[in-house]
Amino acid sequence: ILASGFRSISFGVLFITLGILVDAVQSYLQVEGFSGVQQFVTVILIIKLVLYVIGTYTIVIGSKKTGDKLESLTK
Repeated sequence: ILASGFRSISFGVLFITLGILVDAVQSYLQVEGFSGVQQFVTVILIIKLVLYVIGTYTIVIGSKKTGDKLESLTK
């Protein structure tokens, strides 16, 4: 039960990590002043936000399911 819960939570952490990496790439491109970056800022922002939302949702749902399974064992 705990292993499956931790597995789903780890997928959520992976999505959040990918969002952080996208954020780091965006910051690097803006600091270095690459031409054409402004065209992709909106796309990069949307990708980053989607990864954060998916990651957070996965962590919350995985935690809830694990908690529900553990609660059902104690009844």
